[in-house]
Amino acid sequence: METTIATFSSAVVVQKEIGEPNREIEGCVVFLRLVLGTPNHRSLVKYGAAFFYAQYSASPWLATCGISWYSFGAGAGGDEPDAARAASQPQSQHSRRERPSAAARCLATVSTHVSHTSPVAESERGVGAWARRWWRPLLAELVATALLVLLGIAALLPDGGAEPPLTHPALTFGFVVLANAEIFGPTSGAHMNPAVSLAALVAGQLPAAAAAGYALAQLAGAVLGFGALRALTPQAAGEGATHPAVSWAAAVAVEATLTGVLAMVCCALWSAHDASRPDRTASLKVGLTVAGLIYSGGHLTGASLNPARSFAPALFQGLTADHWVYWAGPLGGAALGALLHRALLARPAPRPAPPHRAPRRGAATERQARALANINLNKMFVCLLVQHVV
Repeated sequence: METTIATFSSAVVVQKEIGEPNREIEGCVVFLRLVLGTPNHRSLVKYGAAFFYAQYSASPWLATCGISWYSFGAGAGGDEPDAARAASQPQSQHSRRERPSAAARCLATVSTHVSHTSPVAESERGVGAWARRWWRPLLAELVATALLVLLGIAALLPDGGAEPPLTHPALTFGFVVLANAEIFGPTSGAHMNPAVSLAALVAGQLPAAAAAGYALAQLAGAVLGFGALRALTPQAAGEGATHPAVSWAAAVAVEATLTGVLAMVCCALWSAHDASRPDRTASLKVGLTVAGLIYSGGHLTGASLNPARSFAPALFQGLTADHWVYWAGPLGGAALGALLHRALLARPAPRPAPPHRAPRRGAATERQARALANINLNKMFVCLLVQHVV
């Protein structure tokens, strides 16, 4: 609006000055005033055309209307300065990169995809707002863990009365983790394991309340998955339980070591995650890691690496005296692995770039204004010279 008013007044001055004997010089003064207040090449062309039309037109008021018309175009945003437009676009992109949603900042994604949760205003508080924000990730964890237990323990069922080789559960659990990471990773991170959620909490990738909700959803999913397996095949009633083949202390150490390695792999993927260049092989890395760890410790402790995976069969078959091993070992190893990675192995966070500040609408920096003023003065003197020569 200020640009429009100023241009109207300037146009009136042009109309008055055209009738004077020294109309070229006076008109140039008015035009220079417009030039110094208009740091935009396209607007300069428009004002210049209107000015020269006013010099040689028999209808000065027509030139005045032309200048006013261009003024409305500039005031409505059609002639936004190029510098302001160029600076405003990176600013919006920078804001989208640096200000992700709260769920995207805190969800730990094993598959390193960006997490998606229900849109909830940041100012909302309370149990209802928390539930609306996290119900999708919690449901994804429940279903993913149910599939992990159902399909993984199914590989442990005896074939013709003979125990299956270690290759069966190792590859089955590894491939199921890979598949679930691809399916549920964008929603919840596909932890499927209270130990992994604990590692995410220690690494700063998951809030405490969400980590507790993840653990409860994983336990419920494991129970549902094993219950579905028992309903599908009666021979699963006595299968799937984990018992150590070594002493309890050694079993805790084995489970802690195996789960600690898994936690450090997850922490490495989380710390290296770049939303602009996601790692498409992250799920494959985690799946092969799980398979290799089961190969390594399966004959010692069963290589549970997951309290929920051991809890579901124990709940149906009766908790034994050694069941605590599969809680203390994985949880302790995951916490120690996450702490070790955070203290010694984590990459330093990159220093954030200073925010870009877009110039105000219709304004330019002092340096740009000076440069444009010099250019426009030169143009004006050349125009005057051509006019007098002709």
